[in-house]
Amino acid sequence: TIYYGDEQGFTGDGDYADSREDMFPSQVASYNDNRLVGSAATGARPAFQADGVLYRRIAALAKLRATTPALREGVQVTRVAEGKPGLLAFSRRMAGTEVLAVFNTSDKPIKARVPVEMGSAAWKSLQGACVSSAAAPGSYSVELAPFDYMICVSEGRS
Repeated sequence: TIYYGDEQGFTGDGDYADSREDMFPSQVASYNDNRLVGSAATGARPAFQADGVLYRRIAALAKLRATTPALREGVQVTRVAEGKPGLLAFSRRMAGTEVLAVFNTSDKPIKARVPVEMGSAAWKSLQGACVSSAAAPGSYSVELAPFDYMICVSEGRS
């Protein structure tokens, strides 16, 4: 879910009302002193920037979702969900295609094997450094930098 201002890096000062800052140069001191995620801008400034890092990343993900049917309509299977910052992986399956989304939610690099469908042997990258083949039947190797992610798609069933 993306709320108003997320794409501009708004952080807010706490509750919901303080998270919905102004897109135009604000006269509210508690908005103007906030650091934006992905930007060094501070103070009263126009906040809507279509070239901002978060805006561009969210737009790219929206395009990827629009062009990849399994990300919109596929059956979701949780592969790994650690209870603390670390590895989160899920697959979306649809019509013989598997899309694997893997996230590193920690500040440490991650190297792991993630369960996948047994027949998902050949892979290509939709986002990130996806390896081209499964490590073994039903197992896919991932390597992610801190706070990074990858989205990989199986290129058919073996």
